[in-house]
Amino acid sequence: QSHPVAVRYALGGARILSGILATGQPSLVGVAEELEKSSDSTDRDVASSIRKAIADTSSHKDAVKTHGLACGMPPSFIGMIHGINVSQSYTDAVRGEILAAGDNCSRVAFIGACLGAKYGLDSIPEAWLQKVNKSTQLLEWTEAIAKF
Repeated sequence: QSHPVAVRYALGGARILSGILATGQPSLVGVAEELEKSSDSTDRDVASSIRKAIADTSSHKDAVKTHGLACGMPPSFIGMIHGINVSQSYTDAVRGEILAAGDNCSRVAFIGACLGAKYGLDSIPEAWLQKVNKSTQLLEWTEAIAKF
């Protein structure tokens, strides 16, 4: 995805994930405030999407339905941010995103990355790991990268 809008939303997501990796917590409001100061209108659109997701108090399934089930931006991004904001655990987030339906692959990948970073490797159910080929090797690599 090299379209300028997709790139701006990806950079907004990268700021969120980077913040979680640095502090252990998503600073959704902080990223929105940072982007609102930008001279780029797309950055301000990303900030608006973050604020829409934070303001939505509905269930995740209903929020995704309201903002859009398709994978385009901004609807998919709003769904991602909503999932991060309302989920209480890694498994809650992943299951909630699967049940939200629609084009959920990119949403669940981003939510999983963010909440995996927040809650750690121990938050991934062992039963899920057993279904992944070479999960032991993948976990070793993940731990090595995390130490880097």
